[in-house]
Amino acid sequence: MLYGDGNGDIISQYVTFTKIYQEQARLLGRTVEAVRETIRICKDKDVLKEYLSAHEKEVVSIMMALFDQEKAVEQFGYEKKQEGREEGDLKRAMRTASNMFKDGEPIDKIARFLEFSPETILSWVGKV
Repeated sequence: MLYGDGNGDIISQYVTFTKIYQEQARLLGRTVEAVRETIRICKDKDVLKEYLSAHEKEVVSIMMALFDQEKAVEQFGYEKKQEGREEGDLKRAMRTASNMFKDGEPIDKIARFLEFSPETILSWVGKV
């Protein structure tokens, strides 16, 4: 974690920028408004003022690109987690079908119970 020495060095200014942004994002969400308000506050407090004055549009663009990337990564992770759950659910259903079949339950009953077609159940228990 970066702290800076608090004497206005570049690291301290960056840490201050980050803290201001985090507060604005908490208030306004991860929005263009939050980024612009962060830049305004930082300029008023003489935090990265020269850089932000010269590169404001670029900073906004970069910050918004980072948000989009974070959202994409979050969505990808969510989709992979869902795929894993679905795969786990399918494996449990296959084990249940196999166990029920071994216990003598009829294929049509297993199919109704697990909500799969009898053909699918047959393929799982190896009777096709």
